[in-house]
Amino acid sequence: MNLFDQKLKAAGQSTLKADRTDTLVVNFGTGNNVRDLYYYSEALQMKRGSISLDTINRILDVLKDNSGISLVEITGVSPETNHNFNHFVKSAAALGKKLAVVTNPAVYTESGMEDMPAFLARNKVKILAFVPHYDASIVDKYTSAGTHDKIIAGMKRINSAGIGVKGSDLTVAFVYLPAEPEPARKRDFLLARFREEYTGKHDIHFNHFIVFNTIPIGRFDHKNY
Repeated sequence: MNLFDQKLKAAGQSTLKADRTDTLVVNFGTGNNVRDLYYYSEALQMKRGSISLDTINRILDVLKDNSGISLVEITGVSPETNHNFNHFVKSAAALGKKLAVVTNPAVYTESGMEDMPAFLARNKVKILAFVPHYDASIVDKYTSAGTHDKIIAGMKRINSAGIGVKGSDLTVAFVYLPAEPEPARKRDFLLARFREEYTGKHDIHFNHFIVFNTIPIGRFDHKNY
């Protein structure tokens, strides 16, 4: 019995058991196209790696054998840059799975990525676009110079593929976590700022807005959080 279960037992509680598995998260690795200093953890300083084709095919076998898994979320850092990304998406979609990808929209401006938004649209993949901030100077400070402009260009390609625009059933969500070492401000305030910057100034459209707080570890100073 693990320590957590021991604590539950000592408190007179039963151990936790899942009653079903309906979502599978697949980490495609840590290849990246911009600096990522706004992440709170040093974990991304570790050796870069990428999921292999053999592992991908094994995951597809799991999906074939588990009809209860309805949603597959693809994560990592810019997972679209993995050479086997398209194979996995098409295969999972053919199995009737709903798909979502956690991404950095600046990646769609990279060479070879120009058609990726259209590919995601054809396979009805929901895009969860991590964006460091609504302020261009802060975006570039914690990623690299010019990243804000790349995010704008990448988001325009997403919208041009019919994702996130009015009348479409294809979804893109902005996902925000604080770039600075502080708790996130209220969602309504942040949403207004993002709409002012991205929709008001650049005519970029998104369906949802998700806010996360970071954890005060690693690059963030515990005392000042």
